[in-house]
Amino acid sequence: MKITTRSQYSQEKKENDTDNLYDFLINKPDEELCIVTSNDLTCVDVDTHNQDGFAVEMVKVIVDVLPDQLKPDCYFKSHNDGIKLIYEGDGHRSKALFSTLY
Repeated sequence: MKITTRSQYSQEKKENDTDNLYDFLINKPDEELCIVTSNDLTCVDVDTHNQDGFAVEMVKVIVDVLPDQLKPDCYFKSHNDGIKLIYEGDGHRSKALFSTLY
């Protein structure tokens, strides 16, 4: 999968190839790097920031209510307790869109 990253503090961009998106997101070289573009994935930002008592277990509960065909390929808790749902592969845009409407 080809992705483009950049520092949030500059406009310099870097091309990356990865076979495992989840490992890339968890083990990215610098905390300041963020994914800018990829034609191979869609990211849904679930805006749950700063919810009191919000735990990692809650992310699993939110994902578990989605039907199997709408479950993300990977998901994680991001800064300030936000959730990112990542869809990749065939139909990633449609799956992401329909998961937000569910």
